[in-house]
Amino acid sequence: MKSAGTLPNWKKPTALEGIFHALLFAAAYLLAASYSAQKSGISLPTADYSNLGTLAALFLIAVAEEVIFRFMLLRKSALSSLILDALLTPLFFTTDFTAFLFLCVLYFLRAVASSILTLRHGFRYSILMRAAILGLAWVSLNSPALPSALFILLLAFAIQEMNGVRLGQALGKMGFSTEGLGGQFLDGLKLFAQLFLLLIIEAVALSYFGLADSEKVKAVLARQSLLTLAVAVFLSPIAEELLFRATLVPRVGVALSSIIFAALHIGFASAIEVVGALTAGILFGLYFKRNGKIIPAMVAHGLVNAYAVAVTFLAR
Repeated sequence: MKSAGTLPNWKKPTALEGIFHALLFAAAYLLAASYSAQKSGISLPTADYSNLGTLAALFLIAVAEEVIFRFMLLRKSALSSLILDALLTPLFFTTDFTAFLFLCVLYFLRAVASSILTLRHGFRYSILMRAAILGLAWVSLNSPALPSALFILLLAFAIQEMNGVRLGQALGKMGFSTEGLGGQFLDGLKLFAQLFLLLIIEAVALSYFGLADSEKVKAVLARQSLLTLAVAVFLSPIAEELLFRATLVPRVGVALSSIIFAALHIGFASAIEVVGALTAGILFGLYFKRNGKIIPAMVAHGLVNAYAVAVTFLAR
């Protein structure tokens, strides 16, 4: 019988699952930190992530923290390691009390994630998570959309995993199959044509009410880097279709998954963008529910995004 302070003896999962969870936690942490800081308006200390020397120094600090708080303290006193990690590090970064409390919460959550990785997968995966946080912070300088797209992609697999599906089987469960790939690609072209027609009708209807504000979408796209636009055309359609159609449609239905998908596009501050996203969600969701194949929706989604990007830059 185990004593009261004994940690659970979990069976170690595969290395792939360890890498997956490290990347998932890293992307979730970075998005939570950036979004909450932006919305709260709290002035936080920042680092120059574009400087490789700064990145190297931050990584060495991260390794030292993980050695102290996870490798040395975690198994002796899990609560102490979490509290010390959350409290000590912010002391060196800010003297503002509000910012200090904010950082304490963020670092506590990061410490919890690192502890889970250490206990479940091994110490090296907490190091991997810290390296991934720095790497994604560096990438986000040129493409803030990449960490978001990566998180959406990983979240789809995480939900599958929560339902007992192993990572190696998740794509098949989500309707991703290369069988009959040519036919699936043609279905994708048909979906794109159908959506394109619906979007034209919607644009005419919205213009009648003075809501045809596609210029707002073009203005947002025109400010993006080439890497962000590449993410929008190639990675985001794959990630979003795996989450919103292949994962959420069987669980919450076409209507709710489409509403959530449309809400993701509110940041454009454009009625035509939100309504178009809702229409695409319903059309792609109905197709997936009827056919159980996700690649056609990915193809159509990618073509829609590519068209929006092309129109924006050809209009310059």
